[in-house]
Amino acid sequence: MRRFAALLVVMLALPANGCMMKPRHLAYPQGVMFEGWHNPNFESCQWQRDANNPQPCPIVVHLPTGDLGEKELSDVNALKRAGWTENGPSGLMFRGNPPLVVCGYDRGVLVAVTVDALPGNGGGPGVVSVNGKKVTLPATDEQITQALGPPLRRD
Repeated sequence: MRRFAALLVVMLALPANGCMMKPRHLAYPQGVMFEGWHNPNFESCQWQRDANNPQPCPIVVHLPTGDLGEKELSDVNALKRAGWTENGPSGLMFRGNPPLVVCGYDRGVLVAVTVDALPGNGGGPGVVSVNGKKVTLPATDEQITQALGPPLRRD
């Protein structure tokens, strides 16, 4: 089920324009990854964790309606009341305002978050914080490393 939730989140972050180019990644600690489809930008920020070894979610999503951190993103019922829709058997999606935000759950535990600024996916510009450091998506490699420091790896 964990793999399904993670796969579901990643699939929703894929560009909808049919492009088959390989995305670029910047990997950071705590399971945070930035993904870029259109050079020089990175259009999505993703986070995943193992439900059997939960680590805190370092991402806060800044929306016009308020900031959503781990506490808010973990409360499935509150998100549904706020207009989030079910995204398969173990996920929720918010398309109300850019960016597109998708959360994955395993046995009720938040295990994945994707913030997607790709317009073809229904996303748009958005702001996230990783451990309190803000990044506006889409962002260049330089903007991300300026905010968060050098990544663990680039591919």
